[in-house]
Amino acid sequence: MAMCRKGGFSVLLMMLLLGTGFQALAQEEGGQGDMPEEPDWEAPASDLYSAGDITLNLNLGVNFPLFLVNTGGEPGPVDKLKLGFMGGLGVDYFFTSGWFVGGEFEGMFMRTISGNTLFMVPIGARLGYQFVAGPIEIPFSLTVGFNIQSLLSWNYFGLFVKPQVGVFWRFDLDWSVGINAGWWWVPQWTSVPSQNMDGHFLELTLSAHYHF
Repeated sequence: MAMCRKGGFSVLLMMLLLGTGFQALAQEEGGQGDMPEEPDWEAPASDLYSAGDITLNLNLGVNFPLFLVNTGGEPGPVDKLKLGFMGGLGVDYFFTSGWFVGGEFEGMFMRTISGNTLFMVPIGARLGYQFVAGPIEIPFSLTVGFNIQSLLSWNYFGLFVKPQVGVFWRFDLDWSVGINAGWWWVPQWTSVPSQNMDGHFLELTLSAHYHF
């Protein structure tokens, strides 16, 4: 009888040890298979921007010739210009959570109906303000600088002014993407007032902003 009790106790002890071992093995295998998931990035409710933030901007798009106006009010031959293509780089520095200063360098080429190419290289400084609503960013800016123009053997160096607005989506901490619309005012002022001409162009670009 004592031997039976001793044998039953041994079997029970062995079953408990085996059960504990199988449970530990199952927990180890389950831990290896269940990797922790990183939560999706979400823009915070408060503004991401603060004084000292910098954005690097890359722009690619098209440029539409709108109209040319002579100093005397006479329209110019805008129909001789075709759709232009452009790209540019810029940098902005935020001195508050909304206001920023920056600069940009752009290049644009536009064909004429006679098969020639008009080149423009505007370089300017800008001042702007950006509204932020969650992941949506809406920057307004005004760029003022100079514009280098070239067509065949003709070259001109003059004023460049561009008001611009954009709409961007901040999809993670480092990047935002969106579109820009800018109005180019490109005056050509010469020593002969009757030959002065003001050019107006519309810029539409896709843009990516890197934040650091």
